[in-house]
Amino acid sequence: KGIAIDDVTFHRCVRLSRFDQDRTINFVPPDGEFELMKYRVTNDINLPFKIIPVINERGRNRVEYDIKVSPSFGANGAKLIANNVVIKIPVPENATAKQRA
Repeated sequence: KGIAIDDVTFHRCVRLSRFDQDRTINFVPPDGEFELMKYRVTNDINLPFKIIPVINERGRNRVEYDIKVSPSFGANGAKLIANNVVIKIPVPENATAKQRA
């Protein structure tokens, strides 16, 4: 059984004929960082993390982000570990300070 994905878009480096034929994502990566694929999932989702953002605008020039990340795995006493988890929050280029709690 697979997962139904909606609104799929690929970077232009992906060979779409292979994906249409056998659902293989075949590509030659461009230089630098890039976004390979965007998609949306709406049914039967088991996400690995629950993310709860609290965003407070403090006047015209300041925004505070409080992000809580909780694992959805490891229930029932299972010892599972997630490594190298990255959360990216886009901010304007003129943002001057970043603090981690």
